[in-house]
Amino acid sequence: MSCSRQITVPITMLSQKRFRVVPAGNAGTWDVDIFGRGPGGDVITTFRWTTERSGAFPDAVTSSLAVLADHDGKLDSYGVELGISDLARRPKTASAEVTVIADNGDQVSIDLGPMPKEDCYSAGQIYWTKPASAGRPATALPGYRFTYVVRLTLDGVTYTGRGLWPADTNADITPSIDLVWTPGLPVYSG
Repeated sequence: MSCSRQITVPITMLSQKRFRVVPAGNAGTWDVDIFGRGPGGDVITTFRWTTERSGAFPDAVTSSLAVLADHDGKLDSYGVELGISDLARRPKTASAEVTVIADNGDQVSIDLGPMPKEDCYSAGQIYWTKPASAGRPATALPGYRFTYVVRLTLDGVTYTGRGLWPADTNADITPSIDLVWTPGLPVYSG
């Protein structure tokens, strides 16, 4: 399967209305999407940019996991979502299993199964989703702090991702958390 590559980089605010965008990825012609959010609202713009030299590449694979949620003072699950971006390439085979562990050691495992076969959003990206019913058994675990452990196998090599919920919650993608991988996942470098 062939898809375009997306590389996300931060921009630098130079003044109230001026920003610096640095080139990312291989030299060439790119469609650049800029998204911004502030007290006055959101902004989205796209432009075509040709660069003569290569720019920044991701330092590490980006990943997020959502299992538990709390928007009303009570543990819930709106579904299980595991997203991984900026991989060096899309693997031929992949599978994932998530374990949610309470502070007392009780745990619930959720088999996400093999890598979805549908079209990808971006080269080097994999995304698993399961319905709320898959995550709800984790809401019965005691306490309110949980360790998420992901066992991910890419082309026969196993990686372990870890994060703490809600401590590692990413404000931009709540209730998801960012994951740290051991060993590090193979990142795109051009």
